[in-house]
Parts: sequence; structure tokens; C-alpha cells
Amino acid sequence: SLVYFEPFQELWPDQPVEDSRLVVCTRPEQLMAHLKGMGIENVSKVHWVVHPALRRPLGDYAKRLTTLARACFEERMAEIQTLSVVGDLVVKNILCNLPEFGRLIPVRTLFASTSVPIAVGAAGPSLDRAAAELARVRNRVRLIAVDSAVLPLLEHGLAPDIAVCLDPRAEEAEHVEMVPPDRRRSVSWVVSAAVHPKVLR
Repeated sequence: SLVYFEPFQELWPDQPVEDSRLVVCTRPEQLMAHLKGMGIENVSKVHWVVHPALRRPLGDYAKRLTTLARACFEERMAEIQTLSVVGDLVVKNILCNLPEFGRLIPVRTLFASTSVPIAVGAAGPSLDRAAAELARVRNRVRLIAVDSAVLPLLEHGLAPDIAVCLDPRAEEAEHVEMVPPDRRRSVSWVVSAAVHPKVLR
């Protein structure tokens, strides 16, 4: 298939293109939307071509547009690769979690106030280095942590206000299971409907 981007109105095709293999985009946002939504599960190779006659008059605009188009396409590829790995697991987890949905509350209820600064904690060596600084400002911020950072934060004496768990895989649920039950209950958990059922126990 061929995606053709033509920003100059005077060069637009006079008649609609009837070949389904060709998509004509006339605005950058239209091009990005197409790249993000196209079915590219079976794509093996992609060529990005800027017409030689347009390279000079478009200059940096062509370069920026090509960079943005590549980023949109690569984002779509990453989404498809993720779904190919965990797609069936997502469906299975959602079905298993259905009985638990009634006791969950909307995530928006956790963010009624926007006047408090937010600090986000993620697992990694930088967390150990930043722990002392975070402790100094802890009473002035709302601390949000990814699931893998909850236990390291607790070990530094920093209890997060909110923890986020979105990954559907069983091994990711272990981050939650490692947190002592009493400490786990003191944290507000934001979860995806597709998390592993262990997370909602």
C-alpha cells in the first residue's frame, strides 16, 4: 500500500482515488491519524520517501514531518507487538476480574484536588539516590508509585499515596504480592481491568 501526503492544495488530485491501496492525506493530522490506526500487523518493511522536488522548498518542514510520521508508525508497531504478546491474557484477566468490578471506585475520585504537587516514583537505582530528597518534601507532595516501586519506597520509609498497576502478566503481580498485606491496604491502588487476578485479591 502507498500513503501519499500532499500538503499543497493546488496539487491535490482532481478526482477521488479509487485504488484501495493508495491513501491520500492532505493535512499532517490526517496523516498521523492514518499511521496510528492503520492495520500493519503483517508489514515487513517500510520506506519513507520525500519527493526530490519537495526536499528543497519544504526543507526542515519535510524533515520534521518525516520524523513525526516515523514516530507515529513506530508507536503503532509497539502497540501491535504488545497486543500480540499479551492480547489473549488481557481478555482472560478481564473475564476473571469481572466479579471484582463492583467494589472498585472510579479513578477520578483520587484526584479531586489538583493544588498539591505530585511526585512519581519508579523502581531503579535513581530511586535510592532520590529517597533522601523525596523524604524532605514528602509532606508537601502527593506520592504516586508504579507497582514495582512500592516496596522499595516503603523500605525507605516513604509510603505512597497511590500505586499504579496496569500490566496483565502474572510476574508483574508479584510486585504487589511482595508488599505486606497491612501496608498494601494503606495505599490506594489504581489498576487496569486487565491486571492479573492476584492483584485484586
